[in-house]
Amino acid sequence: MAEILRDTKGDKTTRVFARELGIHHATLTRLLKGDVSPDILTIYKISQKSSYSMGELIAIACGESPDIPLLKTSEDAIKLIREMNPMERIKLVRMILEEMPKEERNQAFIKLVDVLVSS
Repeated sequence: MAEILRDTKGDKTTRVFARELGIHHATLTRLLKGDVSPDILTIYKISQKSSYSMGELIAIACGESPDIPLLKTSEDAIKLIREMNPMERIKLVRMILEEMPKEERNQAFIKLVDVLVSS
């Protein structure tokens, strides 16, 4: 859990991230050190800021391994994408495009339009 919190916190200060989570900074410090486990409300708050669902975080907090598939290829990812609702798919495409450098994004957009036109 501490590693997930550190990744989610990123470059933010502990106080800033604690404020975003709505918890006391001393509590966040103890969580980041692994000295304490989060309560259910804190797990919910972490799930709202991280890429983990509440169920996954509960499993991790209980010392269990969440059922998170390892995605190595686009073929692996598409299986999960097919399970998403249409709005989540659109959000995912937007996020992927935003991660690309501008020139690469423009090329990808042109290819995407070609696919849409030929479908």
